[in-house]
Amino acid sequence: MHHLLPLRSLPKMPLESPKVVRVLDTIRFKHYEKDDWGEFLWFIREYPRIYRYHFMNVQHRLKCIHKQYTTFHAAFSGKLSEAGDEMFQIKLSDETVYSIYWDFEALLNAVSSGLDVLARILSTAYKGDILSKFEKLARKDDFGGYSALLQKARSSWVKHLKDYRNCFVHSTSVDTLLSCSCTRYSNGWQVRCKLPINPNTRDIVYFRWSRQCEVLQKAIAIYRHWVALDRRIAIQLERDFRAGIYPVRTENLFAHLSNMQN
Repeated sequence: MHHLLPLRSLPKMPLESPKVVRVLDTIRFKHYEKDDWGEFLWFIREYPRIYRYHFMNVQHRLKCIHKQYTTFHAAFSGKLSEAGDEMFQIKLSDETVYSIYWDFEALLNAVSSGLDVLARILSTAYKGDILSKFEKLARKDDFGGYSALLQKARSSWVKHLKDYRNCFVHSTSVDTLLSCSCTRYSNGWQVRCKLPINPNTRDIVYFRWSRQCEVLQKAIAIYRHWVALDRRIAIQLERDFRAGIYPVRTENLFAHLSNMQN
């Protein structure tokens, strides 16, 4: 069977800013003359720009990964015409394969940084200490409607993302010889760059593998999760603003940085 399975399509990537940025921009544009909001209005101009930067970085990395997958898909398609029935796998290993993993690592870092900036932005809605880390803010139970959103994200996908990031940054990549494979399964040939299902192990000797766990699929899933969280946080911000309970903090947003919990 020489049928090559299609690649996953890229999710829709709108050109406009993330929804959190757009909500805060709307607030800022409507109330730019409010005298006692000077620092707050400045803050919700500057930090959302940093947040958008990381968001655009993730989109860029995802496009790069998909483009390289498309190139490999075409290359493997040509090779399959020459493959005999005894062939069950074809592999490529060169710098273009490494670039996929470099982009994936950069994507993990950008999402992690973006989530920390999101936590910093949400300090305007939190009455407690200013927290600059998503992980710390997501553990809070006294954060109104945001607590459930952050805690659900943390347990359902952020923790796993951090496991992959820590594995790549602090320990090891996927293997000592990275490759992109085209493997034959009962329903056809699949192009994939493998990822371990247990990155928290951080040791290639103990990694376990699954057909469903690979770079493009994981990158798309992470992006979709972040987009969904961004949308839900934006809805909550807009709802609280209309109810007159946002912003909670309008001063000392830039000051006393040495006292921030890192």
